[in-house]
Amino acid sequence: MRAIENDLELAKKNYPKRWVTRRRDASLILFLLHTGLRLGETVELRMKDMQISERKGNVLVQHGKGGKQRNVPLNSQARKALHEWIDIRPQSDHLWMTVEGEHESLSGRTVQRIMQRYAKAAQLDVLTPHVCRHTFAKNLVDNEVGLEKVAALLGHSSLNTTRIYITPSERDLELAVEHLTNQ
Repeated sequence: MRAIENDLELAKKNYPKRWVTRRRDASLILFLLHTGLRLGETVELRMKDMQISERKGNVLVQHGKGGKQRNVPLNSQARKALHEWIDIRPQSDHLWMTVEGEHESLSGRTVQRIMQRYAKAAQLDVLTPHVCRHTFAKNLVDNEVGLEKVAALLGHSSLNTTRIYITPSERDLELAVEHLTNQ
């Protein structure tokens, strides 16, 4: 998050033309972290797929994996990220699009490059849309959201698929064992 904030600040001060692109990139990463959408689902989103206000919102995934459709609610962080992007974005049917030229939908490869740039700036080994998806799922489980709800939000038809996303970390296991001594 610090790398994103630093990048935005630097662009606003020194590269005002590039700032709109950087705002899009920052909003996109925050959106991915707070929705758990797949890369393909994200780049396919259109403006008509969104219902958003200050207090609530959701996105309609028209063509999820297996051709499934689902509504994904937006938390306050996702809504904030979207508002920050929507307020300055060029006109286009696509939610996530190129800033220069024809305002075409971002390609999956472009999103991956954006994330690689931020991973490098944040000195992370890896940052991908799928890592954001796993992080979203793990954060839900850590906040005691039931596996069925996590599966529904991720668009999984099998709880076994969802379980893969929430494999406990080494730290989780340490805390579990430590919890026994505190009883």
